[in-house]
Amino acid sequence: MSDDGSETSRVSSNASFGSLVSGLVGSSYGDGANRVKGKRDSAEEDLLEEEKSISETIFATMWALTATMHTNKYHYTYVVVKLFIAASSTFLLVFNPYHRFGIDTSNGLWKVFRWLLPRLALAESFSYHLYIGVMYFLLAWVYAILVFVAWLGHLARQQKSDNLKVVIIILEYTTAVTFDILFVIIMDIFAFTWDCRFTNSPPGYEAQHYVYEDVDCLALPHAIHMSVAGFTQLVYSVISILHSIAGSDLGIRAKSSQASAPTHFHLRAKLALVIFIIACSAMDSVQTAQALVMTLLSAILMLLYFWKTPFYKDFVNNFWFAVYNSSLFLLITYIVGRHWSGTSKETLTANWVLYGIWPVWLGSAALMQGLQILRRLPVRKFRAALQKNKSLPTGPLASAGPSPNGLAAPVHVGGAQVDVVTNFTLKQLQRIHRFGSPDEVEVLSRVTRKYDEDGMVDKDAAILGDLIIKAGLATFPNNTFLLIFTANFLLEIKEDGPASRNLLQQAAKNKPSFVDRYLLFSTSQNNRRLAAGEKGTLDLQQYVVFKQNYKMLVRAFEHALQANKSFWKILVAANKGYKLHFRLMTTALYRARMAHKHAATRCQLVMDRFSDSPIFM
Repeated sequence: MSDDGSETSRVSSNASFGSLVSGLVGSSYGDGANRVKGKRDSAEEDLLEEEKSISETIFATMWALTATMHTNKYHYTYVVVKLFIAASSTFLLVFNPYHRFGIDTSNGLWKVFRWLLPRLALAESFSYHLYIGVMYFLLAWVYAILVFVAWLGHLARQQKSDNLKVVIIILEYTTAVTFDILFVIIMDIFAFTWDCRFTNSPPGYEAQHYVYEDVDCLALPHAIHMSVAGFTQLVYSVISILHSIAGSDLGIRAKSSQASAPTHFHLRAKLALVIFIIACSAMDSVQTAQALVMTLLSAILMLLYFWKTPFYKDFVNNFWFAVYNSSLFLLITYIVGRHWSGTSKETLTANWVLYGIWPVWLGSAALMQGLQILRRLPVRKFRAALQKNKSLPTGPLASAGPSPNGLAAPVHVGGAQVDVVTNFTLKQLQRIHRFGSPDEVEVLSRVTRKYDEDGMVDKDAAILGDLIIKAGLATFPNNTFLLIFTANFLLEIKEDGPASRNLLQQAAKNKPSFVDRYLLFSTSQNNRRLAAGEKGTLDLQQYVVFKQNYKMLVRAFEHALQANKSFWKILVAANKGYKLHFRLMTTALYRARMAHKHAATRCQLVMDRFSDSPIFM
């Protein structure tokens, strides 16, 4: 992408998702090529271009398949279903008859509940051949989706994806269900093929299956089933990790319950979850090692959620921390209970779980909520700094004068153009708070996610968030993640496309990782939309803003009409002989006037922004 953003501004608003950012994502390749001495054979150049083109195609496909999943009308249903299935399937991975919990498998409630992890029902009540059939059905389903996704990526690469909106929507839902909601269930079924006694098999078996005892794992055809399932597990895990990374949203206006920023967290958490599932499903024959691995991975997942608080919504962080802390409680009970003998003691262990899981879960959620409140306490320092600095003279970084939105004019921090809050120097920004990591900057900047009644970001919250982000940049001036995060802030809150593009160019020079390159790509897509909107077109981002303003205006006029109606109701009642109180009439008249004034003000604001809109006219 050129420095002046002219190439970006020529992108039309209705371009397909295959219209990729060629400068940002590939800038590291370009820089490397410039450093290589002049004589390079054409085969090496072709390989370099092919590698860049493939990565761009992957990013475009990732972005397209998660672009609207968390904003459509079925979003809340998606969140509820995902959280319920994730919690119940994770619970059953640990709490099942194969881990000596003394469960009464003939109980009717258990026979229903076990279907939340279908592998348990298949292993307990159905034949080996049916299980293998289900495994191959899921395998075929996964590869069929991947074929369609690859086909879609090929069309995007050829710029032929404009007329495939229905296909994209269908794939968006199917990939979300397959690689996100049902991840634990599908991975568990694949991993179960490896649940074999590789060390202590009875005579006549090289590796007896732990549940299907007449099956030899190293004999045909099960050896083939294991190989196919193992390879599919690897492919399925990689695609699921990519889907989790793509689902991250750095946008300040992201209101989804599943929205989160730390994409590196998703990579680590999903890897830990993959190993946790394999340990739960495929290590029953070595239960001591299984217990240690499961406990270690459960503790890692719990600590990841404890320290990172990845999601913007507090209750989602509370939920996931409680899930994995409850799993740790189950595993401690499992480790204690597996050394006991006797049915009565196993039943006692099951009772510990059934009666203890609820207080542990609720206590974990409360603990996590308290931690999040404590982590946000430094925001007070920034709020106090803003209040104190109002009376100070303008600092050297703000000498260019304030911008129309009340924030300072652009300056350079870490070699990139950014905005700094008025009256603060770099040293003052660094002294407000000592950040421990760039992640802490993102967590504290969530104070910006405060919205007014019309769904717009609160002005005071935006100014406070701006100060926090710039203080973070002053502490970590060349951090790739913070540069991209700040670019999103400039793009969405200040709608400053050029400044945002300058930050992205700076981030692209830092040899970004795969995850950071995807963040560059997704932010650049929003930049393209803003640039297209500057040319007078209405793309998806402008359309969302347009709809918000439209709803705001309709709501203001409805309030005005309702106030008029209330006033005339009083007059009509008086005309029918009812006693009319002067205070009641003056109050109704005052409310009507204020509602009219509010509607007129909102109308003027909207008309100034969308002066050419025939709908508003």
